[in-house]
Amino acid sequence: MSAATSPSKRKPVRRGPKEPAETRELGLTGGTRVQRRLDGLERAGGTALPVWHASFSGHESFPLRYPWLKKGYDGLLKSPSFFSTEGAMVVMGTGKNMVRSIRYWGMVCQLWDEVPGTRGQELHPLEMGTSLLADDGWDPFLEDEATAWLLHWLAVTNGMRGTTWSWIFSRQKGGAFSKTDILAEIDVLVGQFGMKRCTRPSLKRDVDVFINSYLRTASRKGDLSEDALDCPFRQLGLLRPGSDRATFELVSSTQPSLPDGIFFAALVDYLARVRQTDAKAVAFDELMYAPLSPGRVFRLTEENLAQRLAHCVERGSEFLDFAETAGLRQVLLRKHPPTIHVALRDYYKGLAR
Repeated sequence: MSAATSPSKRKPVRRGPKEPAETRELGLTGGTRVQRRLDGLERAGGTALPVWHASFSGHESFPLRYPWLKKGYDGLLKSPSFFSTEGAMVVMGTGKNMVRSIRYWGMVCQLWDEVPGTRGQELHPLEMGTSLLADDGWDPFLEDEATAWLLHWLAVTNGMRGTTWSWIFSRQKGGAFSKTDILAEIDVLVGQFGMKRCTRPSLKRDVDVFINSYLRTASRKGDLSEDALDCPFRQLGLLRPGSDRATFELVSSTQPSLPDGIFFAALVDYLARVRQTDAKAVAFDELMYAPLSPGRVFRLTEENLAQRLAHCVERGSEFLDFAETAGLRQVLLRKHPPTIHVALRDYYKGLAR
């Protein structure tokens, strides 16, 4: 019997291409055990949490601070390599680690990004960065609390840069969690992506920065400490201590400080960029519970989401309709809604009147 026909030498089984790690949908691969363990990332309305690249470092353990984004933007106008120069420390009035942190936060908030082919040595402002932070921009010094909500939306929906942010705000509503819980979930995520360079201390620092970015701290007198007002995210009141010192809770409410104009901008951004589908109907439950949906990112109540959707219909009636048929509530897209930039321009222009 020839080697070609020998039963001991079987032909290799032809398999399909291995799914690349960077295109997997977090929490929805790796078998039933992973899906059960990461129960905050279930499918909702056919939407999963898409992340093409995961990142858990870059902030140098510093939460975002109010003056940073404007200073970083102005520096990039002078030179694309601004953050790579020694002069950046002088201009920013900070140390080298803080300069790196400012560079990171501008990318997380989708205000500037790396110039392709420069290996991160050069950056350029994005349209959102120019619209917001230019001297004649919408809110260059982040004076409007609505801008903090906008930055929160942009950071949480940027899973490529702020993976921990996307992960935590895509968890199921309700229930306390500890840092240990989040680390255990992210450990599974790291295993899925095969990220061998991501160490446990790096993950812990990333979770610590998330907590410090949102948790308000009080002074001995009981009022908010000065440090608590340093980070724009803290004023949103989205995180509070749990029943013991080791746990935390995301706060769902009507979010009265979230303007309808910012919600509308986030809604059209979700439909156009985050959702990644051309479907003309969007179920209410998806907008409420899907990972990276406005309902989850802003931690809204069902009643408040319904009210805000009704207001959006009034605001953009030629684009949207909110209807209930046979007990199914859904948003119907009559035609392409405006871009997030158009929606934000209209909101901030209205403030200036």
